[in-house]
Amino acid sequence: MLRFGISMTPGKPIKEWVKLAKTAEELGIGNLWVADESPSPPFRDVFVTMTAIALQTKKALLGTSICNPYSRHPAVLAVSMMSVDEISNGRAIIGLGPGGSLPLIPLAIERREPAKTVRATVEILRKLFNGEIVSYDGDVFKLHKVRLFSVPRRRMRIYLAARGPMMLGLVGEVADGGLLTAIPPLILDKSISRIEEGARKSGRTLKEIDVAYVLRFSVSKDSERARELVKPNVAYGVADLPPDVLKAAGIRKEEQEEMKKSLGEKGLKAAADLVTDKMIDAIAVAGTPDECIKKGKLFLRRGITQLTFGSPYGPDPQEAIKTLCKEIIPALSDQKGEKK
Repeated sequence: MLRFGISMTPGKPIKEWVKLAKTAEELGIGNLWVADESPSPPFRDVFVTMTAIALQTKKALLGTSICNPYSRHPAVLAVSMMSVDEISNGRAIIGLGPGGSLPLIPLAIERREPAKTVRATVEILRKLFNGEIVSYDGDVFKLHKVRLFSVPRRRMRIYLAARGPMMLGLVGEVADGGLLTAIPPLILDKSISRIEEGARKSGRTLKEIDVAYVLRFSVSKDSERARELVKPNVAYGVADLPPDVLKAAGIRKEEQEEMKKSLGEKGLKAAADLVTDKMIDAIAVAGTPDECIKKGKLFLRRGITQLTFGSPYGPDPQEAIKTLCKEIIPALSDQKGEKK
């Protein structure tokens, strides 16, 4: 059965995200994901945001989308996740990945050996969540007799963000789920097959993995306004696309380099000005409800078990959430999807 979630990029007051999360949960959304883009402005801290949401919701799972192991050491990340799990009564799940331009550029951190780094992080997190006292002397991380204050009341599920071949394979090998973003429908089947290949290495099947596709999403009766709102989200998505995804999206390497430079030197608003209609059509779902339904169906592929809709949602976020839950999700439910 296809499940649905929303992803929040907390670039405005936390109270507004709490209100949106409550509305979404009341309308049947089962997964609430919060992005970790700090210290880039205007983004708030992921764990403060999750805690505020946890105190005002009851059933929905709360996940990071995503934290990276370069700016957040795995041991510190584990303590943060356990704290959210405690205050949410066992609803926390962790979304992990090699990180994007927004959290890493301001800290002058280079993403070295991303697959190796993420694999080591998962290994450390599993041990800590199992209640072990962890000493670790690896190439990437070192820990000395670290132990958490508690263990999860249920298995802490680990999702990995993935676009490129190595990370997709790693999802299948070591993760409970995958968070796929900005992968054009043209290569989505191939991407899922790479997860399946990774799963076989670990003696598993694709059916054992929750594969969520996180859509860059904006809806409005005014199609152009919806598309304009999604541009910042598209900007940092384009900046971090691996070569094969960039090619499938029809975006030139020179355009990506210009986007990265603008992000680093001028910030997100300037980078958003570089976003073209072609970029929006390649990696986002934005427009009227009917347009969003039509585009959304392209992502209903074999192996996709969750569709998550990423902010900004629309000119009026509350109304956009209601449109999403009352019009778009029902139209996408029980669909077999397109094969284009």
